[in-house]
Amino acid sequence: MYLIDTNIWLSALYQADHADAVKHFLGHFTSDKFYTTAFSLNTISMILKREKRDDVLTRFLLDLFVDGAVTLIHLHPEDIKRILRTMDQYGLDYHDAHQYVALEKYNLTMVSFNEAFEGTERGRKTPMQIMALL
Repeated sequence: MYLIDTNIWLSALYQADHADAVKHFLGHFTSDKFYTTAFSLNTISMILKREKRDDVLTRFLLDLFVDGAVTLIHLHPEDIKRILRTMDQYGLDYHDAHQYVALEKYNLTMVSFNEAFEGTERGRKTPMQIMALL
């Protein structure tokens, strides 16, 4: 099971670097293998809304949660202490620590291009690394 980081979704949405590899990875698995945090979803929603890309946001939400079976993770107020400890332990910013706590809490593999996770106990995998293992 994979926690898909914000930058992976954005790469696919914006046709950014590695977009083809991201789409290949996302298409290889059924969507019920993917998890994303409410934090990521809110970040992506704010970006797309700010850019007046409501159509893209609507399609994205339909693809993930209506037509797809991506699981949306919510952390709770009692997780804040853990997020703060994780920030101190690994030198992560709040968003990255939030993602890291979610992957630990739900025992997932982080899929991300963010190198900040390299210094953590659980690390991260890029879509290309996962596909190379198959």
